[in-house]
Amino acid sequence: MARSQLSQWTIGRRIAGAGAILIGLIVAIGFTAGIGFTRLETFATACLRDDAVPGTIYMSEMTQAAMRAQIRLLTAGVQAVPEKRAEDLRIVETRLSEYDKAHGLYEASIFQPEDRANFNKLHALRATYLADLRTAVKLIADPARQVEAQRYLANDMEDAWARFREQLVVMITWNNASISQTTDAMIATADRTRLVTILTAAGIVLVALLLGWYIVRSTNRVLRSLAGQLSEASAQVSSAASQVSAASQSLAQGSSEQAASVEETSASLEEVSSMVKNNADNADNAREISTATAAEIEAGAQQMQQMVAAMDDIKASSGNIAKIIKTIDE
Repeated sequence: MARSQLSQWTIGRRIAGAGAILIGLIVAIGFTAGIGFTRLETFATACLRDDAVPGTIYMSEMTQAAMRAQIRLLTAGVQAVPEKRAEDLRIVETRLSEYDKAHGLYEASIFQPEDRANFNKLHALRATYLADLRTAVKLIADPARQVEAQRYLANDMEDAWARFREQLVVMITWNNASISQTTDAMIATADRTRLVTILTAAGIVLVALLLGWYIVRSTNRVLRSLAGQLSEASAQVSSAASQVSAASQSLAQGSSEQAASVEETSASLEEVSSMVKNNADNADNAREISTATAAEIEAGAQQMQQMVAAMDDIKASSGNIAKIIKTIDE
């Protein structure tokens, strides 16, 4: 049913339908590519630009500031010159300020729950570490408590720093893994988008070839049918032309014969006209003769009346004679 309906379509309608199908497929591939690029954009912005990359940068700054602060703190603990010890402690405060700044920026860049959990744990360890660090700074700043400061740095402070450092390493590892996962997801999305685009493009080419083949085939069929109809119509026209030619010849022949008949009729009309003229003259003569004849007939009628009267007289006389003869015979 559908194929019969398609076969009834005009060539323009078939081409328009094929164009609409191709446009739909192109829109489909554009839509698919758009979805893939949107996912890539999401990975690039939400995961890399706003989360993983800033997190890695801020985490690196936090680790660097914490390690520099810890190194300066240990240096201040063994520093014998009070001025240099005070300078080292000032640098420790500067590094802690750098850490706090990076710490706040990292917190603002958190989007994932796992990252938030790691950060909360780091925040708690940081509070413990900073409390121990403040205690160590007080001990180091006091020249009379240098031995206690050394012992505190080697025992309590080392333990807090180790836990804090391990959490920093955990978060650095997590951010690196997040970047790797995001990159892998972007690569997979790009590969999938490329594959879908290639397959869709191949499908479009295949559909275009099939539609082209169908349109050419159906168009050739229509053209062959039209050529057959034109050939048949041409044959009919040729036959009609032959008939018209024969009729024209017959008509020409009839026209010639009719022209001859017209000439003969014209001659006959001339003869008839002459005869009519003669008849008119004869009619005039006949009218004159009729007039004379009518006069003679009238005279003859009068003579006939006289003859009848005479015959009546003769009859009466004959009757009288007969009577006389009978009388004589008797």
